[in-house]
Amino acid sequence: MNDTRREFLVSASVFATTSLFPFASRATAQPSLLKIVSSLPDLSEMVSRIAGPLADCSSFLSGSEDPHFMDATPALMKKAAAADLVFSMGLQLESAWLKRVVAKTGRPLIQPGGPGYLELGSTIQPLDKKFGAINRSMGDVHAEGNPHFNLSPRAMSQASNVVEKTLISLRPDQATELRMRADAFRKSMSELEAETRALLTSKPLLIEYHKEFAYFLDLYGLKSIGSIEDKPGIPPSGGRLAEISLRAKKEGVRLAIAATFAPRSSLQKFQELSGVPFSIVPTAVRPGSKDAGTLRDVQITLARAITAAR
Repeated sequence: MNDTRREFLVSASVFATTSLFPFASRATAQPSLLKIVSSLPDLSEMVSRIAGPLADCSSFLSGSEDPHFMDATPALMKKAAAADLVFSMGLQLESAWLKRVVAKTGRPLIQPGGPGYLELGSTIQPLDKKFGAINRSMGDVHAEGNPHFNLSPRAMSQASNVVEKTLISLRPDQATELRMRADAFRKSMSELEAETRALLTSKPLLIEYHKEFAYFLDLYGLKSIGSIEDKPGIPPSGGRLAEISLRAKKEGVRLAIAATFAPRSSLQKFQELSGVPFSIVPTAVRPGSKDAGTLRDVQITLARAITAAR
């Protein structure tokens, strides 16, 4: 199914079921504020910039956690219980916890398949799709593709199309303003891509701790020899660290990049064995932080860390 057809079906589904939304009635003179909860702050920033004053936008996570592994806590359930719409990255990124969170609310509206639950990963061209038999012994493998598209302004721009269509279906009287804000968001993503390219004055050979930088590397033409992890989501063994360190040294890797929640002990051992320094960088927006407060901050911080590698 191509992207245009997929987006049409998602949008059509929302239009067809707007009667399920108590806040979507055209007869309401002053419709209530939409309450929208996204999995990551990156999505919340995008949705907020498009929705503007029509919505109260928040996120389940703060941006400092590993989004693969979370508990379905009462705090997350409380957020979900108040949501009119839930936006997720999809591509199985939040599969360990988000579906359990929304299930506990008992609200059909925001269950997977319901009109208030949207996985934005289904609207982009995913990288690293897996084919053939997959089982848990292979680690945290995402068969549908790499879910970390929030590190690509281009992919975020693509995902914004469904956000725009969904919000217009619920607030058709605000369609002009919503289109304007969505267009402004996409323009800002294009400008951010250009700004990031300009910062990447050098393109050293890299290695990732976990393959969460794939979209960033692909977009900007950066090369990586792979990941320090042998299996996704499983800390590398001593043998794996020795093997990958030797390979990194032999191939001339200049920098290892890792998320803030990657195990420092593994990174330090890799550096000790390979002589390759590592850099801890944000992989999601962390509202209020100095280096990752916005989508732009995350991109610029990552670009500067890579460019600084010698």
